[in-house]
Amino acid sequence: MNKIFGAFVLAASFCFMSCSGEETLSEKVSVSVKPESPVVYNHKIYVNGEPVEGPWFEFDFYVQNKSDKTLVVTNLLITVKRGGAADQQESDEASVSPSEFDTSVSLPNDEVLTCKYHDLGQYPPNQASPMRLYLDNGVNNCPSGFFRTVIGNLTKPPAGSRNYTYRAKMQAIGYFADPNTGERLDRFQQETIVYTK
Repeated sequence: MNKIFGAFVLAASFCFMSCSGEETLSEKVSVSVKPESPVVYNHKIYVNGEPVEGPWFEFDFYVQNKSDKTLVVTNLLITVKRGGAADQQESDEASVSPSEFDTSVSLPNDEVLTCKYHDLGQYPPNQASPMRLYLDNGVNNCPSGFFRTVIGNLTKPPAGSRNYTYRAKMQAIGYFADPNTGERLDRFQQETIVYTK
């Protein structure tokens, strides 16, 4: 897998209980993707001007932070396995970091604005409903907004096989921060899995 565009896949969370039996901050975060089972396509597309060869699939990622802290997602580790017997699966790995979205923007006065990104989304405490993944560095004129995850250039099935089923395992990493001071309080990490159809 040569390229991964976008950033997240999260469908089912696996969290650990603290020693005291109380719910951890990470357990107060729910994640989901739409569609729940992405469809695999085998034609070439272009994402941000870059070619993405099939097979590829896409989805949107949502986070609902029910904790009383701000959640900041800083990185995503992705492992994609092609279907088949467990001992015969081929896997591709990649990491997505905010700096991959750094860009420059030409302004009307012929100045060039450098846009740098430091996270893959900040989610406020006590959300009433899920928020879609977004990029925003807080600087006017820099690209910001919701984005769709596209995973492409995947390992193709062997000759003669039409099994284009993939399993994508994601590990979202970040931290919880005090909503008033921004002080980092606790590590955030969740592992999620998506199966294509």
